[in-house]
Amino acid sequence: MRKTRRKPIDPHIKRLRRLLGDDITTANMLAPLARAYAELNKPTHVAASTLAAAEYLVRENDPERLHTWLAKHTAEERAAIQKHLEAKQWRSPHSK
Repeated sequence: MRKTRRKPIDPHIKRLRRLLGDDITTANMLAPLARAYAELNKPTHVAASTLAAAEYLVRENDPERLHTWLAKHTAEERAAIQKHLEAKQWRSPHSK
């Protein structure tokens, strides 16, 4: 019998499951949904073009250039950029 690998859980699905919890019934559904909606719609304060630029710089595999670029952003922006890249499980095509 051959074991098959499970596909990794999408980070977005994992986050939604955490937000909604296990106790969802018609009677108590509004509070978890409102909490989930609020978190999912929380602004990241980072433009989509900035996130795309971060992805490009990671693909370029130039740590010095990436570091210089990140230094021009606030700590909050850097945290959001890092979270975005981690959520995409971003890897440089040059890394193994």
